[in-house]
Amino acid sequence: MAVRPKYRETMILGLVNQFYCVSEGLKVHELAAELKNVGDIWAVAVVDDKMEAKGVIVTTQFQKRMSLPFAHDVLGKEPITELMTATRSFPFDRNVFTVSEDLAEEVRKSSNQYYLVEDSKGKYCGIFSTKDLLIHRFNAHMHDIEMAVAIQQAVVPSEIVRTSRWLEICAFSKMAKGVGGDFLAIGEPRPGSWLLSLCDVSGKGIAASLVTAALGGMFAQYEPERGLVPFISQVNKFILDTFRMEKYLTGVFIEIDEARKSALLCDMGHSYVGILRDGSCLKEPSPNPFLGFLPALSVQSRSLELRSGDLLFAYTDGFVEQANVEGREFGVEAFERLLADNRDRPLSELANFLHGQLKDFRGDAPRSDDEAILLVRVS
Repeated sequence: MAVRPKYRETMILGLVNQFYCVSEGLKVHELAAELKNVGDIWAVAVVDDKMEAKGVIVTTQFQKRMSLPFAHDVLGKEPITELMTATRSFPFDRNVFTVSEDLAEEVRKSSNQYYLVEDSKGKYCGIFSTKDLLIHRFNAHMHDIEMAVAIQQAVVPSEIVRTSRWLEICAFSKMAKGVGGDFLAIGEPRPGSWLLSLCDVSGKGIAASLVTAALGGMFAQYEPERGLVPFISQVNKFILDTFRMEKYLTGVFIEIDEARKSALLCDMGHSYVGILRDGSCLKEPSPNPFLGFLPALSVQSRSLELRSGDLLFAYTDGFVEQANVEGREFGVEAFERLLADNRDRPLSELANFLHGQLKDFRGDAPRSDDEAILLVRVS
């Protein structure tokens, strides 16, 4: 039975790893003797003289039964069909995922269940189990995660560095689960005009990464002539219409005009944003709600005059809400003090330094959230 390899992985035949079978006329004592001379066999198919499968004998159950007192005397001369279990058969070319749906209830059981596979002529060609099905689903899930990681890394690279005549910009991120809900973007929609964004999507993992992928597409289509506030309203509408309040996000959106040395900042329910200037940390509470909850927004923006030496920063809560093994959080005050004390480092080095300090702080405690930081230094 020739099957092209590219299709085999989608067919139930790809799950088969047991091929051993015996005739339905075999006696119980004969099977017991045969099993002593074969390798690791989990299940044995029982077939008729036309090689059509009739049922399955699970070897562990068979051996347990035969270990009982007088079992060989009582059962030894009986046909093996007496110990056979009837089970479902599937055509070899049946799709794995449709079979998985059919067996959803059986897969949830703690005990391993076995099933027969037959060829196009209805003849026996192997056995698979719910364990094989679970392994296949796990491998498919891991493949999906790898693809999601690759896609998100294309949308949100772990590090982005940009420089201009008087700006040094760095964006840095680490996802807690390979993929996550922290979004970073740096763009120059027209010469001398920069669009920067840092967002934190509710939740983690693949579901949150879908939102960041959508944000990446919207960010790439930003129209500077329309302005920052209409763009934020557009993002809000998309998140609300698409995810129906199942997902929301906080975020910081910044538009910088190099010629005027000014910035327009919109803090959408985020608050982890500020400026280090002349030894002080300038921060204001967010005047806006988060995105993806209210159908209509009245976005309030803040105009900033940027000065030489300013360090504009925004970060996500993964940096400050991370707890150590004692349950103590790193905290906003400690993080921003560390940021201020090391502000003269090159921005890429500074971002990696902050991540390293947080990693040392948490020790053996698991990472609780994604980490992302956006840094802008004015020269």
